[in-house]
Amino acid sequence: MQNPVRSLLILFTITVFISCSGSDDGSLPPHIREVENLILFEDQSEAVYGIEINREQIFSDSLLLEEITGVAVWGDEIFFSGRSWNREEVFRFSRDGNLIHRFGNGEDENIRFSSIRNLEISGDKLHLFDDGAGSVYRFWAEGMELKGETELAETDLENFILDGKDIEGLVPEPLFLIGEGEILAGIRDRRSPVYYDDRRRTYHSFSMDGNLIRGEVANLKASHYLIGDYAGRPAPFQLDRPERPLIAPFGSGMITADSEEFFIQSRNESGEVERSWYVPVERASLDRESVIHPRYSHNLQIRRVRESAEYPETWPVISSMLSDESARIWVSVITEDDENLDWWIIEEDQLLATFSWPEDQPILHINGDHFYTSEDDPTGFQDLVRYRFEFTDR
Repeated sequence: MQNPVRSLLILFTITVFISCSGSDDGSLPPHIREVENLILFEDQSEAVYGIEINREQIFSDSLLLEEITGVAVWGDEIFFSGRSWNREEVFRFSRDGNLIHRFGNGEDENIRFSSIRNLEISGDKLHLFDDGAGSVYRFWAEGMELKGETELAETDLENFILDGKDIEGLVPEPLFLIGEGEILAGIRDRRSPVYYDDRRRTYHSFSMDGNLIRGEVANLKASHYLIGDYAGRPAPFQLDRPERPLIAPFGSGMITADSEEFFIQSRNESGEVERSWYVPVERASLDRESVIHPRYSHNLQIRRVRESAEYPETWPVISSMLSDESARIWVSVITEDDENLDWWIIEEDQLLATFSWPEDQPILHINGDHFYTSEDDPTGFQDLVRYRFEFTDR
């Protein structure tokens, strides 16, 4: 007679193999069923923990920011970038909310940024990703002395092929670091979405010298535009929650997703898929009138453009996606609640916790047991706010 303990071990091994090598569930979309190393979550009831969140610190000092674009934490200091009056700056704060230094406004430095996309600390250096200039600036985190600049815009892109065709006017936009000091860049296609509605966005890695290292490491659907009528001419525009490609750093590689579904894949620095996560989330309904009126009713031409467009019946599934240094993935999901998003925190094959959070207070960065958000102050400008979170028993 077979050993019962051995039988249980064999059964356990088979169960794990099935759960990690794809699914035979006929209710899953075909492209999901074919995926290997798939982690499947059914709903929020699978969360292991609850979560407690407490507001801790505001970083303001009357900066009058219209938008906060990047956050990085270095020891007890917080760096963040912001935009106001068509000016891009970086601010350095102490942990307790005191402004130490600001730079980038051109008044006391020769640097004037174009469009800051992201900030990232690596070792003792602050990397600033300016996708408007196609450049990555490197500063010593201590003293903020400029160490170097990489201009991706100078890289030869003539050999890039998109959708099987030679495309002119492709622009590299630096996003974040991968591998051993490589720069991941998205390649922006300038072709009009009016005539090319099936565009793709490809991603490639560059060296710190600005040279292309390897070919395509990811290929996702480009951001979707709706087309309205502007005095007889087609006018493309995006919704506040557009269908778009999502990509974020994850370990030495990246995580990728299309916002239309909760299907996330982790990739190494070469673009090879290592693991996938899927949640069969039902898309929230889109109310056509709510995205036209009353927000745009004051501008007749904008209102006419929006009224003439065809709208989808539902929103995308994912609003945003990021990860932390503990290799946890944080995903915000659009729901029928117009004011709040559902956040999912995933670690390997576990759904750690879910929580509801205001959509107008986006989570921008996670460091240790803290996350940082952008929030309106009483005058309508943006402040950076730090929260402490703790996982609790359910």
